[in-house]
Amino acid sequence: MTATVGQASRQLELESLGEPPWLQEWLPDETLYSFVSRHHFWTGLPRASDTCQRFFGHPTEGTGHDLPARLSKFVERTRGKVGSAVNILQERTVLPYYLIFRSATVRAKEIESAATKGLGGVKARLGILANGLGAAHPLKLCQDCVAEELALLGVSYWHRDHQLPTVWVCETHRRVLKLSTWRMNNTNRFGWALPHHHEVVSIEKTLTSDSLGCLIRLAELTRWALMETRQQPWNAPNLAYNLVAKLLGRDWATSCRGLSRSQVSNAVLAVTTALRDASGNCFLDGPKVSARAHRTLARADQTSTPYWLLLIAAALGLSSNELSAAATTTSKKPIPDPQPATVVDSRRAEVASLLSEGHAAGRAAKTVGVAAGTVIAWASEAGIVLQRSKAAGPKHALIRKALEGGVSQREAGRIAGVSKATVSQLIRIDRALRERWRIVQQENRRQAKRSEWSRHLRSHGRDGATAGRHALPSTYSWLFKHDRDWLLAVNALYPKKPKAARRSGSTAQGSLDLS
Repeated sequence: MTATVGQASRQLELESLGEPPWLQEWLPDETLYSFVSRHHFWTGLPRASDTCQRFFGHPTEGTGHDLPARLSKFVERTRGKVGSAVNILQERTVLPYYLIFRSATVRAKEIESAATKGLGGVKARLGILANGLGAAHPLKLCQDCVAEELALLGVSYWHRDHQLPTVWVCETHRRVLKLSTWRMNNTNRFGWALPHHHEVVSIEKTLTSDSLGCLIRLAELTRWALMETRQQPWNAPNLAYNLVAKLLGRDWATSCRGLSRSQVSNAVLAVTTALRDASGNCFLDGPKVSARAHRTLARADQTSTPYWLLLIAAALGLSSNELSAAATTTSKKPIPDPQPATVVDSRRAEVASLLSEGHAAGRAAKTVGVAAGTVIAWASEAGIVLQRSKAAGPKHALIRKALEGGVSQREAGRIAGVSKATVSQLIRIDRALRERWRIVQQENRRQAKRSEWSRHLRSHGRDGATAGRHALPSTYSWLFKHDRDWLLAVNALYPKKPKAARRSGSTAQGSLDLS
């Protein structure tokens, strides 16, 4: 009882300290975490939980340095003297960075969540956990800014601009930001700190002028994106579409008008290498970077995080105005060909002429100056049947017979004594063969799934189809998608076993000896 009374009196004492006259002013571009940290050291409260309780009405919720929580309590306890919850969210946290592509409804929901509740699953909802780069937001600082602030103000503070995920260069000093050791490796989760209190991490990577230029361009695009989307979100699919169009316009494409992975990888690699050297982020290393860039361009939607799209825009060297135009302009025109249409048409016509004269695909490719695979693709699109050598005739007949029987490409190659690549090439050339093989494969799979499901129902029919759904989830899903009528008809023959009737409470009690 004594401890409870003591805690209650201490809480009342802390709450009574929350009067506006003692509040200091915001410093330029200061984060919410920095504002509370300054007050923690200025007031001299002994424990970090005391300061958190004073500002947020909770001993731990509110200590996050990146994403906010309980802002309504913060505004209430500061009597609104430091701004509204919406203003603080927009200017003093990194949350707006993840709302660049979010609709007005989602923005309002996340702002309400940050103002009234704890963080909860905000990182999952905003896609931070799925961006392939880790969910941590390390505290960053500019050493020149820290030195100037200590000389001028006697205290340094955390800048919101420095904490944005794709900003690694100070706008004022054009110097690469450093990582603070505070809160690294999930330590000091509920404490308060300022930049000059702790050492910085030395990555020991010397950036070239080109790498520094990449980081400066990426930081400028990030700041511009935040400023432009304060009121109206950008359209992620439009941005991805226009970025692809710009890539294709630079001839970074394959012969089939798909993006050239090697060209895009080389461009993105310049930016990701600079980011890795500056941040030491191990997630930015290896072939997964290029795969992630391609996947972002192909699947971008309004739930996408801006990290990869901004990174690709920086790799393309887009200016701020070009980025805005790409994100807001809706174009229904087809993506431009990697080369002028007249050049492509003349090549196709020349290839068709050579093939009609009886030339092999390899000879036609060498004459025109394209890859043999390009000639094969063009011939397939035009419905031209390529001439094959007489020596290949028997083997191709074996391949066709095997594929029409529904075997896999690898098995067909084994039967004919050729590689899988040869089988794939034949399927690519012969559209009719490809379609027949696809139909037979689909039917074989249908029969296999039906047999598997029927066997299970015959063995466990008393448990009903619902139990079979749990036992064979992939089979049930495939049949439900591709053969639903048959599935429902078979399931109707095996109704779910009725549950045993429960005994009433009076019966249960009557069966007991209550004497």
